[in-house]
Amino acid sequence: MRFVLLDQKQNIYSYLTECLSATETQEINTAMQLYAEFKLDKSTLQKLNKCFYIGVPARYDEDNKFHLYRVSSSKTAETIIIEGVEEAFDDLKGRKIVKDRRFYNQPIQKPLEAIFEDTNWTLDNKSTSVGSTNFYYDSQLDCFSKLKDAYSFEIRFLYEFKGSQITKRIAEVRNRIGKDTTKRFVYGRDTASIGKEQNLSDYYTAIVGCGNGEATDSGGYGRKITFEDIAWSKSKGDPLDKPLGQAFLEFPEATKVWGYADGTPRIKAVDFDTDDKNELLNLSYQSLIENCVPKNNLSATINFDGSLMLGDTVTIVRHEPKIVFKSRIIKITRNLLAPELTSVEIGEKTFSTQAEREQQTSKDIQKTSTKVDKTSQEVKDTKSDLLLKINEEKLDIEAKQKELNDKIGRYRQDVQDYLDGVGGDLVYGKQALETKNGDGTGLKLGGLGLGFYGANGQIKTAVDNRGRVYADEIVAGSLISAPTISGGYIQGVQISGGQVDGASFLRSVSPYGLSQNAVVSYNNGFSVSGGGGLAISGGGSINLNGIWIQNVGGQLYVDGHKVLTE
Repeated sequence: MRFVLLDQKQNIYSYLTECLSATETQEINTAMQLYAEFKLDKSTLQKLNKCFYIGVPARYDEDNKFHLYRVSSSKTAETIIIEGVEEAFDDLKGRKIVKDRRFYNQPIQKPLEAIFEDTNWTLDNKSTSVGSTNFYYDSQLDCFSKLKDAYSFEIRFLYEFKGSQITKRIAEVRNRIGKDTTKRFVYGRDTASIGKEQNLSDYYTAIVGCGNGEATDSGGYGRKITFEDIAWSKSKGDPLDKPLGQAFLEFPEATKVWGYADGTPRIKAVDFDTDDKNELLNLSYQSLIENCVPKNNLSATINFDGSLMLGDTVTIVRHEPKIVFKSRIIKITRNLLAPELTSVEIGEKTFSTQAEREQQTSKDIQKTSTKVDKTSQEVKDTKSDLLLKINEEKLDIEAKQKELNDKIGRYRQDVQDYLDGVGGDLVYGKQALETKNGDGTGLKLGGLGLGFYGANGQIKTAVDNRGRVYADEIVAGSLISAPTISGGYIQGVQISGGQVDGASFLRSVSPYGLSQNAVVSYNNGFSVSGGGGLAISGGGSINLNGIWIQNVGGQLYVDGHKVLTE
């Protein structure tokens, strides 16, 4: 075996052909690992001191394609131990950032080109897989990880050397790497052992499927969708029975064998990227039938002849008990010095490795963290929008309040300007609007009416809210006309028109006397009685139902006839 030594610049500077032990661990779509132990001597130590990368032939029978490892650990004691990790995974981790690429129902060639374009890699793709994914400021390695989740494919990395340089880096992408061989290995002759690995921890016989959260009016997401309100019936052609309202889908036959001791199913909640409840139920069913029983991997240590590669298909035969199965090589612990001691694990890799479970856990945590960040941002955005709306409404209220205050101020100013013209001041209160003059008199306007008060603060004249007028004295320069005037005293110069009824009193202030009250009544005529009688002065006259009474030169006449008086 020849080991190719490369420096930090990936220039080939030397080779090593002597080694105490060396193994290469290969798994499908997983970074390969190198372990090599060298004899401790001056020459070997000098060569390895500047070694950053080690290349080993990809196959025993060819020397033109290599695997390349970055040295991850170097220990020197009685020997020199070198450990390395596949260089491609280190290279893809930090060489390039894919900013924003989205692929919906696209062949795998499209996202692969986005990953490897403008790099020193040559893409050799034969995969026909179709899927959907997106890259957003992701490293090439992160893009590759997303690609594994969305597409069905397998990949391996190869290098070509010439002189002191790496002349070609090849990324081989296939639906399935390896080939279907005719190799048969019989237990006891070609195989050292046949073993079975069974996983009893990662299975379930009933599933609760959870889809994406339902969109809310605020633009966020609420509760995840479920298939609870969908019914399945085997009698109608559905694969399993699921009553309406049942939140889980169960495989009863699997529960009988692999459920709990009391007969209840092992239930697991699984998230799916879908917004459709019927699709969610179908995806849940597919997951259930794939995971309702414990998984088995069959492994064998075979007499390796050096011609087999990762992904190849072989046949294993055991006569007692009778076991014949055909399966793929999914893991190789390749002995680089003694090919016949190479350990091969075969099977369809029906359950995940510890590393993959840890990786999936990390993805789940990242996914949850992303959702939390998204929800937190949505809450912040909603809060900001709400605060902005509140501030806008507050400003609107303040503007309207200012406008109202301005109007009130203008009205007050108008009233004050008027009062300034008449020499008064305006006082505002909660119950009434009040003016005060310099002499202490004033006006009050409130809910009960309008009142004018004197200097002593008592109301002198008022009009109440029922239309009544209160006053110590009413002085008019002209007639006061009304249908009826009743009660109290009326003092004036003349009353004309209308009618005076009842026991009303007229008080005379004329120079002719009538110093006492007179009763005036009407009953098919006219009569005046009282302590002072009735005086007609000047050229006045009274018409009593067609009979005229006149005062002519101090002499009383009735219908023109002189009335003799003593």
